[in-house]
Amino acid sequence: MNHNLTMTALKLGLLAGAGMLSGCAATGPAGLSVHEALLYGAGNQRLTWVYGDLAAGQSAQLSLGGQSVQLGRVAGTESNALTVNGNSFYQSGLSGSVVQPKVTRTAQGLFDVSSAGGISELYYTDGRNWYLLNTTAGSAIAARAVSGLEGAGELTPGEAASLTRSLSGQGPLAVGVLSGSSVPDRPLSVTPEPRERRLTALSITRVAAAGTPGTGIPGTGTPTPTPGGTMTHSVLDKGNNAAASGPTVQVATTTAQAQALYALAYGRQSSRPSVPSLDGKTLVGIFMGTRSTGGYSLEVQSVEVVGGRVTVQVREKAPAADMLTTQALTSPWVIVQLNGRYSDVQVLGLGRSAGIGTVEK
Repeated sequence: MNHNLTMTALKLGLLAGAGMLSGCAATGPAGLSVHEALLYGAGNQRLTWVYGDLAAGQSAQLSLGGQSVQLGRVAGTESNALTVNGNSFYQSGLSGSVVQPKVTRTAQGLFDVSSAGGISELYYTDGRNWYLLNTTAGSAIAARAVSGLEGAGELTPGEAASLTRSLSGQGPLAVGVLSGSSVPDRPLSVTPEPRERRLTALSITRVAAAGTPGTGIPGTGTPTPTPGGTMTHSVLDKGNNAAASGPTVQVATTTAQAQALYALAYGRQSSRPSVPSLDGKTLVGIFMGTRSTGGYSLEVQSVEVVGGRVTVQVREKAPAADMLTTQALTSPWVIVQLNGRYSDVQVLGLGRSAGIGTVEK
């Protein structure tokens, strides 16, 4: 446990007392432990995990923030993680807010950060890979690859893995670990008093890209050679904040067409990268259209060419029911680069949620 965070919270009087609530017959399990993750900028959500000793099939009651909840354990598991009202964690809102840092990824894979203060560690994800920045403020900051949020704050490995899965696939994000004195919300009141408490507060914000996409950060823009009727291609860049409101495909074989494509992909960002030199190549921009939350993305599954027609098969990925998502409008997109010049392109699998099976360009 991070004792500095705990001591700071105690000094500020943030830890709630353990008085019994009127009319509440809470009978918590032995070895009760309560862990909280406060997520600012992701819909301002509080996630609470509960741990304790319960035999399979047994249940207990607990009061979280004045609400009576039922605890249980899934039969066949050995972990002391408990379900809360049948779910793996208890979800509630936050009343406070924090000033988000401004983070930009450069074309060289470095980061420019204008820190809002109060951040002890800063992570970055491109939606698939995770990195830990060497410092939390400055220009041209380097980063090293890490396994998601493991080791962030007071998160257990299981909690870190759950948050990593939920935040991955939502486009470029910066995730900052807030120091104890920077957390505006109090921990939940818990009755009976737990044996152990942990609290980790995270600031989650979108990251703007600058320079040429697909460079600097490992794992992006790598050509994928494939045999047979499939063709060599690369995913040049992807994101979730395009200006496209509906399922759209744009094909570019000229600089002017590429500029129009980039304007659509980066239309809602304050800056956008330079258009790459096509030089006998084709860009295919695929846009899912507006979605009400984060968690949506496009995955290119295959690219084939038959008789001069290119067929791109994509998969639309939607957030799972229990996935943490940013509570804001998003518009996922991906740009595919093909070796050769093509004007006859069809995209399969796009717009299924809108009732469209094939989009041709």
